[in-house]
Formats: sequence, structure tokens, C-alpha cells
Amino acid sequence: MAKQKRRRCPSGMSVADRLAFYSLPEPNSGCVLWTGSAIPSGYGNLRVDGKSLLAHRLSWQEQNGPIPNDMHVLHRCDVPACINPDHLFLGTDQTNSDDKVSKQRQSRGERAGTAKLTAADVLAIRAAPGTNRQVAKVYGVDNSQVSRIKRGHYWAHVS
Repeated sequence: MAKQKRRRCPSGMSVADRLAFYSLPEPNSGCVLWTGSAIPSGYGNLRVDGKSLLAHRLSWQEQNGPIPNDMHVLHRCDVPACINPDHLFLGTDQTNSDDKVSKQRQSRGERAGTAKLTAADVLAIRAAPGTNRQVAKVYGVDNSQVSRIKRGHYWAHVS
């Protein structure tokens, strides 16, 4: 199957016009979906003044003005391709983290890309005899991690 050619907007368009050109309203959810280029995580991407910027951040800025340096633009709808300013809000690192946890979108346990252990490993570690150092050696992790697993500070969701 032939690769579809990407639609290109006419040169000289404002950022607002480019956002409109590459978006499509989704009537059921109220999302305004970005149809232009995107980064692997699904967030829209647009070049402005030679810089690659995230479309949802540009959309928020067009509606509300500059984004403070320490703030993120978060989605109420959890749709990375959505650029509807009514679905966006500002938040700190902590707000972003809390939002992920409350919506159960955080990568934890085996879903975390850096996980060395499985849920079965964690259950075995909790039941394993011997010192934390001995158990850690068997599983290829640090003894402090074994300690935190046994105390329920790590992998608390596994029981």
C-alpha cells in the first residue's frame, strides 16, 4: 500500500491558523484532534520559528498566553492528540504526577520500562529466607531495594 502524502498548510499562516488547519473536531468527546505530525507518544508536533513545539502547548498559549517556565500543559481528557484548549490546564510536576496516579496512568511494576523484577519475583522476595544482601544477589538488585520491597515501600500494589 502506498504511503499517504501528508497535507501541508500554505506558507505564511499564523500559528492559530496552522493549529486549525491540522486539527479535526471529534463530536463525541469534544476533543479537537491534531492531524499533523506527532512524536512517538502521540502528542502533536509543529515547527515554529525553526523550533519543534508540542501542539497542545501552542494551543493553550494561543488561548491563554505564555506558559510559566515551571508549568506543564495537562489534558483533562487524557488524549495526547487533543489540542482543545478547554481540555487543557496548567500544572506543576507534582500536579502532573498526581493526575497520572488518580487516573491510574502511571507506569509502575512490570509496566515501568526500567523494571528488573516481575510481580512473581516480588512475592518470592517477600517470602525469601536469608539476609537482604543474599536475596538481592539472587535477583540481581540492590539490597536496599529488597528492604524497601519487604517493607512495602516498593511494589506496594503487589500482594
